[in-house]
Amino acid sequence: MKAKVIIRTAGKAQEIQRFLDPHQEMQVGRSPLCQIHVDDRKLSRIHCSFSFSQGSYFIKDNISTNGTYVNQKKISAAEPLKDNDVIRIGDSQLLFNLVQEAEEPTPRQSNLIATKIDLYDIIKYLGGGGNGEVYLAKQSSSETLFALKILKPEAATDPFMVKRFIKEARACASLNHPALIKLYDVGMFEDRPYLVLEYARGRTLSDVIYEKKRLDPIPALKITEPLTSALEYSHGLGIIHRDIKPGNVLVTDDYNEVKLIDMGMVKILNETGLTLAGQTLGTPRYMPPEQIEDAGKTTALADIYGLGATLYSMLAGLPPYYELRTNHLGEMLQYIVSWPPMPLENLAPDVPSSVLSIVQKAMARDPKNRFENAGDMGKEVAKVLQKLASEKTVGKERGQLDQAE
Repeated sequence: MKAKVIIRTAGKAQEIQRFLDPHQEMQVGRSPLCQIHVDDRKLSRIHCSFSFSQGSYFIKDNISTNGTYVNQKKISAAEPLKDNDVIRIGDSQLLFNLVQEAEEPTPRQSNLIATKIDLYDIIKYLGGGGNGEVYLAKQSSSETLFALKILKPEAATDPFMVKRFIKEARACASLNHPALIKLYDVGMFEDRPYLVLEYARGRTLSDVIYEKKRLDPIPALKITEPLTSALEYSHGLGIIHRDIKPGNVLVTDDYNEVKLIDMGMVKILNETGLTLAGQTLGTPRYMPPEQIEDAGKTTALADIYGLGATLYSMLAGLPPYYELRTNHLGEMLQYIVSWPPMPLENLAPDVPSSVLSIVQKAMARDPKNRFENAGDMGKEVAKVLQKLASEKTVGKERGQLDQAE
């Protein structure tokens, strides 16, 4: 059985519709990490949540500041929901509706049906996340391939998501670095904004880690080095990525081409108007404590932490905080703020101390103890990589001599 909520927020002309997933708990709040994001200053970051159990949907308050009300009654425990129940949180109203089978979104509806968008022929669906879809496309007048990224229809009705998408376009437009994706065009299709981006060959680093289980230190550092250069460049332009993780890195099989993708969480320094104090942006297991506590005060040092966490994941074959098993976002965020992750040496005892030191410094919980900037991290990565490569060459030559004797 499926259900949906229709969200009406004071001062916002447009209603937003969100379908509930009976297979997972869905958090509601002003944090963009929530599955149901509501742009309402009176909400807590994670205000309440929906869940499904024993044939019924329930709503539970998450010890929010201003409370959760069902049909004007403030709830203190998980409250079962009926069709047409009215939920009030902050200055927003959520109308709960059970969904008839014909109403349920089908997989086909989640993909783009059009075969042509303006000047671009759509070739195939490449993938997507919670709010966007990415397609392989080419210009009608040439054979040049592009990645066309477009907001999903439901996300395009959310002004917050549209603003973030436009912000990504502005950030990409100013970037010109071999390890960063280039932006070629921006447009609108059926009230949905889209970006036309460089099509980078390769796989996500998360797919590579899944296949390889663990990466040896040399290829892990080989992937990390161009990313430090990309961050040094973007930070110099006042742009912070804020979501560095294996899923946002593309690599070729020989690791010679590395691209940092998805500027959807970007922060442009000295710019205001999108991120509110207290909001959390990014992917929890790769986020530093200060970004969880207040994303509005995030600095470039958050990207250094994220890159250190990505290197951790390559070497361990597991993300930081893999030991934390919970589906509750609030519990995860609180744990990360309070405790460091499992030491890398416990998971990968064969990693050289020089490499461990890079991870430890990049992931220091106190930003003051991290590398001062991405350039400094890059220099250390290059130095250690050169040393490891030299040692490997010497070891190989010794092995060949032993065989000859």
